[in-house]
Amino acid sequence: MKRKINKIISVYQNYIPLKSECLLFFFIPLLISTITIVLNGNHDIWFLLNHGKYVLKHGFPIIEPFSMHQGLSFVMQQWLSSVIFYIAHSINSTYGLFILCFLINCLILYFLYKLCMEMSNNNYRISTFISIVIDLILLILSYITTRPQIFTYLLLVVTLYIMEKFYKNEKTKAIYFMILISFLQINLHAAMYFMLYIFMLPYMANYIILKIKNKKDNRVFKLLLIWAIMFIVAFINPYGIKAITYIFNSYGNYYVNEMIGEMNSVTISTLNGKIYFSLLIIIMVLFAVAKKGKFKIRQILLFLGLTYLSLTSYRNISLWIIGVIPFIILYCEPYIPKLKKQAKEKIRKFKLYKFIFLIGILLICGATFICQKGLQTYLKPGVDEILKHNPSKKNNIYANYNNGSYLEYRGIKPYIDSRAEVFLKTNNKKEDIFFEYYLLSKGQINYKNFVDKYNFNYLIVNEQEIFYNQIIKDKNYKHIYYGKCTNLEECEYGNYIVLERVVKKNNESI
Repeated sequence: MKRKINKIISVYQNYIPLKSECLLFFFIPLLISTITIVLNGNHDIWFLLNHGKYVLKHGFPIIEPFSMHQGLSFVMQQWLSSVIFYIAHSINSTYGLFILCFLINCLILYFLYKLCMEMSNNNYRISTFISIVIDLILLILSYITTRPQIFTYLLLVVTLYIMEKFYKNEKTKAIYFMILISFLQINLHAAMYFMLYIFMLPYMANYIILKIKNKKDNRVFKLLLIWAIMFIVAFINPYGIKAITYIFNSYGNYYVNEMIGEMNSVTISTLNGKIYFSLLIIIMVLFAVAKKGKFKIRQILLFLGLTYLSLTSYRNISLWIIGVIPFIILYCEPYIPKLKKQAKEKIRKFKLYKFIFLIGILLICGATFICQKGLQTYLKPGVDEILKHNPSKKNNIYANYNNGSYLEYRGIKPYIDSRAEVFLKTNNKKEDIFFEYYLLSKGQINYKNFVDKYNFNYLIVNEQEIFYNQIIKDKNYKHIYYGKCTNLEECEYGNYIVLERVVKKNNESI
C-alpha cells in the first residue's frame, strides 16, 4: 500500500504541466455544475423572485405583504439578492438563473485558486487541486444553488484571500476592499453579515500576538480601524440597525431548528454528515501526521470556531468547507516542490486550445439540455386549479412551510411559507405563527379548530402532514386536485391533495 502511494506521489511530482494546462482541470467542477445548479432546486427561489419583483415595483416593505397575516413587522434581509435573481429570471427564465449561478461559481472557484496560490507561495499545481476539490464538494452537497448564500460564499472566500494578502504584506491596499464587502454583504444577505467578522477574527488574534512580539507591527490597529468603518458602512441599507441585528432575532429558535432539516445538528446517519465527518477525520489526521507543515494561530482558531458552528447545523458545513479546507495547502505544499522550468511546446498548446474549445461546446450543450424544461414545480397544476375556482385570490388558503412560497409567487397569500424567521414573534413583533404551525405539524392542534380559526376555503396538504389521512376523509371538503411528486426533493414531502371547503361552521353549504 505504501509503495503504491509513493508511486502515485512520484508520478504527480514528475508531471510537468504548462501553467495554462492546469486550466483544463477547472472544467471538471464547471461541467458538474451544469447539472447540479439546475437539478438541485429549492423552494426558496419562489419567494426570492417574488421579493425582487416587489422591491422593483413598490420599494422596501416594512410590513410583511405576502402572507395572509396582517401587520407583521418585516425586514427583507436579502433584498439585493432577490432583485438580482428576479432580473436574471426576467431576462431568460431558467437560463438566466443558471448563468447567474454558473458565473458566481466561476468567481468562487477563481478566488479559491487565488487564495490557495497566496498560501502556497504560487504553487499552481497544489492550488489547482485544492480549489477544485473545495468547489466540487460545495456542488455535490448542493450548496451552489439559487439562494443568497452563493453571494455570501463568494464574499467569504474573497475575505480570506484579502486577509492572507494582508497577513503577508501590511501595505497591501486590498484590505480596503473589506469596506465594499461589508456594504455588499449587508444588502445581499444580512442574516450572514457577522460571518465576515468571524472569518476575520482569527487574523485579529494573530496580529495581537505579533504586536506583543514586535511593537512595530501595527496591523492590529489598522484592522480595528477597518472593522469600525465596515460597521458604519453596514448602516447603508434600507432597514438600518434592524438588518444588522437580524440574525439575533431570527436564529436559535428551538422549534425552527427541529423542523427544518438544514438547521438540524449534524449526524453521521445522513450523506452530508458522512462526507463532513470523513473530511474532518482526514484533516485531523493530516494535522497530526504531516511533519513539514506548521500550525498557524489563525488556522487553529478558524478551524475550532468553524468546526463548532458546522456541528450545530448542516447549513454551516459549507462555511467549514470554505474556511478550513484551504488551509490543508499549508501541509501539502511542502511535499509538492515548485517547478523551476516550464515546458513550452507549441504542439501541447495547440492541443490545449482545441480541448478547451471542445469542453466549451459541451458546457453549452449540457446547460441547454438541463435548462430547456424551465423553472418548474409539481405544485403548478394544483395552484392552477385553485385559481380556476377562485380567480379573485381573496379566499384564505392553507399551504405548509414548503409550498407557501410558490403560492405567493402566483399572487396568493397563504398561511405560511419557507421564510421561517418571518413567522417568529421575536421578528414580526406580533404573533408566533411558526410555533402554532409546529404544534399543528406534531398533531398537538386539532385540524378542525385550526381550519375554523382561519376560515380556510382551500387547503394544499401533503401526504407527510400528520392530519392528511384525517382531512381527506372529512366530508366538509371536496377534492379538486391530486398532485404527484416528480423528483426526489418533492417526494421527500409526498404527493399532495387540493381541498375546497364546501361546508361552513354552521353546516351550511358554501
